[in-house]
Amino acid sequence: LDYLTYIDGAVSGKSIAFEPLLERAEREIDILIVIDNSGKIISKDMPPGAALEDSQKYFANKRIPFPDTRTELAANGTCSLFTRRDKKGPIMLYIP
Repeated sequence: LDYLTYIDGAVSGKSIAFEPLLERAEREIDILIVIDNSGKIISKDMPPGAALEDSQKYFANKRIPFPDTRTELAANGTCSLFTRRDKKGPIMLYIP
């Protein structure tokens, strides 16, 4: 590897870009450490926790395991650990 390119996830229109990590099962992601600065920007179009809710719906539609999130915790600014009841997919440490 001669170089590494970083791209802001917002380029894809997502404030938290989970797709590049989770859409490829061979990556075998165990834990997601998410620092969500989008919650500091409050608007009616994107209330706190909306990015998690949108991502959960997106991955459910694609049948890709995604942690069960509680958007009310994100809206309250609570650091949280999310998992799935069936133990599939990664664990998420969410830091608003």
